[in-house]
Amino acid sequence: MKKKITIIGSGFGGLGAANRLASVGHDVTILEKRDIERQKIQEQIDAEKEKLQLQEQARDLQQQQIEKIYKTEIDLQKQATKSL
Repeated sequence: MKKKITIIGSGFGGLGAANRLASVGHDVTILEKRDIERQKIQEQIDAEKEKLQLQEQARDLQQQQIEKIYKTEIDLQKQATKSL
C-alpha cells in the first residue's frame, strides 16, 4: 500500500530512510530546517543510493550462491504467515 511519508531531517539516517521508502513505492518528503546547500544534500543522496545498490547486489549474489550450493529457492520478499 502506497503511503505519503514525511521524514524530518536530511542527515544520513533521514536520507537513507527516505531512499529506502521511495524505492518501495512510497511518496516521501524530507523536511530540513537548516539552510543546507543543494550540492551537499545531493552528495548524501548519491552516497545512500550507492550504498543501497551495493547492499542489493551483495544480497542478490548471496541468494544466487545459496540457491546454487543448496539447490533450493529463496524468496526474500515473502513474509511467513500461519497459512504457509
